[in-house]
Amino acid sequence: MDIHDGIATVREALEFSALLRQPNYYSRGDKLDYVNHVIDLLDLREVQNALIGDEQSGLGVELTKRVTASASIIYGYYNEADLLDCD
Repeated sequence: MDIHDGIATVREALEFSALLRQPNYYSRGDKLDYVNHVIDLLDLREVQNALIGDEQSGLGVELTKRVTASASIIYGYYNEADLLDCD
């Protein structure tokens, strides 16, 4: 299940995740640079400022899944995860 704050934009959700979940020895700039990289990697640039919304009015299933995957990639990258679980 994909759970995101419906009133946040895609960029806000990913930046929040990166800033909250990453170790403090990475600078804020490094974290935000990586968010930009992942936004491009998962082709979210065009919707980065769109509200995530909810099931009735939001990004839709595919884009919401990409936001969830992006948050996982951002978290896993800094934690040297060898496996990304995609359901």
